[in-house]
Amino acid sequence: MNMINIGSGTVVSKKLQYTYAEVMDITSNFELVIGRGGFGSVYCGQMKDGNKVAVKMLSSSSTQGPKEFRTEAELLMTVHHKNLVSFIGYCDEGDKMALIYEHMANGNLKECLSENHSHCLSWERRLQIAIDAAEGLDYLHHGCKPPIIHRDVKSTNILLSEDLEAKIADFGLSKVLQIK
Repeated sequence: MNMINIGSGTVVSKKLQYTYAEVMDITSNFELVIGRGGFGSVYCGQMKDGNKVAVKMLSSSSTQGPKEFRTEAELLMTVHHKNLVSFIGYCDEGDKMALIYEHMANGNLKECLSENHSHCLSWERRLQIAIDAAEGLDYLHHGCKPPIIHRDVKSTNILLSEDLEAKIADFGLSKVLQIK
């Protein structure tokens, strides 16, 4: 089963599902925080195959919650594009909820553009980042049936890979357009 149903309140996909114990193992007991957002903290992790991942844990004090968690998990299970962050899996054990993504080595665009960042982006690279993000949004709007509207596009939700390829992230507020 790879389908999940937001209305039922549970995410169902054995292929992508991880236990909380596995999430703790992946993150070395939540050792390294690499980000924070409305959903909660994001931790660096490593899968058994050696690939680095980012694990976003739902915090009890989160301004977002289980509904946004399930929306994001459902959307990421169905969309695949080179300019959307890749979804690895999820954990949904009562109040222990996590989303697991590919690790984006250069963080988010806001950090990369800040004065304190260690390397400067050329104007050519900045333009390519904008094109990458636009291609991801174009896919959501025109390549998905039905279309998906992200509703939270901002510099902190544009992540950068090791080679500074931009990928859209954070789909918790996204909306699927039902066209009649």
